[in-house]
Amino acid sequence: MTLRLYDARTRNWTLWWGTRKLAVAPPPEVGRFDSNGTGTFYAYDSWRGTPVITRFQWTKVSGNPHFEQAYSTDHGKTWETNWTTDYVRVPATDKGVWNAVDYAHDGHSGFDFLLGTWKTHYMRMRRPLTGDRDWYACEGTSTVRPFWGGSGDLEDGEINCPGHSIRGITLRIYSPATRDWMLYWGTQKGGLAQGLPQVGRFDARGVGEFFAPDVFDGKSVIVRYRWEVRNGNPHYEQAFSTDGGKTWETNWRTDYTRLTAIERPTSRH
Repeated sequence: MTLRLYDARTRNWTLWWGTRKLAVAPPPEVGRFDSNGTGTFYAYDSWRGTPVITRFQWTKVSGNPHFEQAYSTDHGKTWETNWTTDYVRVPATDKGVWNAVDYAHDGHSGFDFLLGTWKTHYMRMRRPLTGDRDWYACEGTSTVRPFWGGSGDLEDGEINCPGHSIRGITLRIYSPATRDWMLYWGTQKGGLAQGLPQVGRFDARGVGEFFAPDVFDGKSVIVRYRWEVRNGNPHYEQAFSTDGGKTWETNWRTDYTRLTAIERPTSRH
């Protein structure tokens, strides 16, 4: 998969790629399209121990998308192209190749309950880890779309809080090797978060718990995401622990209510 995020402030695109086995691989490629419609995106990386600059380049050949990847070991003076891809559009009715794989009973369908378009109600703790129990409410909408035959999904949401709003995404990727999900999040303003993904799985009750170490306001924390279905609708909670998981403070709750086709928001893109 490739995830592409546009930053309206810098007018740059940030390109992240990953595989079902490796998940999302840093660093991202960053760049933009020129007046001729050619998009060029760069990142500092290494290839088998050799420092390289990686270049992704997107153009059109005979009206169809064309991609090339190249490496430079001399700071961009010369380039060696090592990957090319040509795209030809297929009908919307094409089933693709991912649906041919059967992943029954391996956990990859854990987030199927979340697919669709939703009205979201958020409760957020104003000052986590301070002893203050002041909460405030936010409202929003969210759309969750699957890929890789359901073993990945992308959630695109908008949160409207008092005095500010957030346009955010969550990317979820399932690993059949470990039977774990990896959850990444980001915002339109900040891009994909640089920390480790939340990792975990669903239990026999259908409750999913996902954990990652992080830092909040200078404090080392373990972050826990918990997903379950309550009263027929998805419910999410985020909690922090500062004592290695002995105790937890919940600081974010989200309840989802499915929207009908008439209620669904119009895209702003």
